[in-house]
Amino acid sequence: MNRVGLASALAALESHEFVDGVRRENESRRAWFRAQLEARGFAPLPSETNFVLVPVVDAPGVPVALDEEFGIKVRDTTAFGMPGHVRVSLGRVDEMGRVLAALESVASPARHAVAPGISH
Repeated sequence: MNRVGLASALAALESHEFVDGVRRENESRRAWFRAQLEARGFAPLPSETNFVLVPVVDAPGVPVALDEEFGIKVRDTTAFGMPGHVRVSLGRVDEMGRVLAALESVASPARHAVAPGISH
């Protein structure tokens, strides 16, 4: 990080209007993406973040397949105590559309791959 980047980040964080706009956009995009996943048979976990956890069969293999076949990066969350899930960060609508199509191509939905103590 350089001084210009740091100054820009601080200015953005001080702008409540900017932060609120980003938060609203994330909420909208996340809701849209979750609905799209559900329409395709996936059961994403509830989220209030800038990413969505998606239960899939073969969570370790899905990120490899998505990267190799589509150049899309997602993360297997086994190392974070969430086996059977991949983490998909939110992006632009066109990017998320590519992710949806790619997921349908390489992943099978898993409805019961939830870590102990977490429910859908």
